[in-house]
Amino acid sequence: MQASNVSESTESSVIAQSDKVMGVVNDYNTLNALLAALRPLDVGKVEFLIGPSGAEYLERREDSLKGLLDFFLGDQESEARKRYAIEIEKGRIVFGVPARSASKAEIVKAAQSVGAELILHFGTWVHESFPNTPA
Repeated sequence: MQASNVSESTESSVIAQSDKVMGVVNDYNTLNALLAALRPLDVGKVEFLIGPSGAEYLERREDSLKGLLDFFLGDQESEARKRYAIEIEKGRIVFGVPARSASKAEIVKAAQSVGAELILHFGTWVHESFPNTPA
């Protein structure tokens, strides 16, 4: 599994695409625990955003054409980007994991198991939020 900080990236990433699970963890120790929990699921890669460049990455997405459309259409993803930027400014880490319908539940459960918060799934037509702990 590949884990990468995409905060300064200008390339397309998991965080910029549909069909992903995103959330927030407090620190690198929790991020490492998440990576360990995801390893058996063979997710391929995990991307994360941290620090001022992470918040700027989300702002660049907000300024894109998709961000403009989201603004006018009231998209939940646009609201989530704003909230994630606030969390990054607080020193927390935002992560993104590619998720197909078959793997979504396992990814969410792994994120919940390490105490991730603001866990959301963004699909092509469906956006779902999940509690911080399993039901």
